[in-house]
Amino acid sequence: MLRNFLLGCGFVLACFSLGTAGAASPDVTLNDLQGKPHHFSEYIGRGHWTVLVVWGPRCPPCVEEMPELQTFHDDHKEGKAIVLGVAVDFPSFGQARRDEVEKFAQDYLISFPLLLGNAESFTRL
Repeated sequence: MLRNFLLGCGFVLACFSLGTAGAASPDVTLNDLQGKPHHFSEYIGRGHWTVLVVWGPRCPPCVEEMPELQTFHDDHKEGKAIVLGVAVDFPSFGQARRDEVEKFAQDYLISFPLLLGNAESFTRL
């Protein structure tokens, strides 16, 4: 299933660092669903694994894999791993629509952090 997700959504990255916050993480800032900016260094470089998943609410493989990612996050968030979702518009890979992402998160009971991005968000990686 995860293979289909990788092929369909295009991007999953696991990052791990024991160093200081931001030492190994790219300097990317994206807004959450409330419009508050967050730096990747808040999630990467904290001595735990971060599964960074780029997804879209209208991407069929993304929709299929989201419950599995939520379960993984629930099982590991108090330990050594978290999930960080970056939503993009699918299929254009343009800017994610906050209303779509918010509805998806409510419908699928997503509790891991979600940020809004687009394909250009990752040119800085």
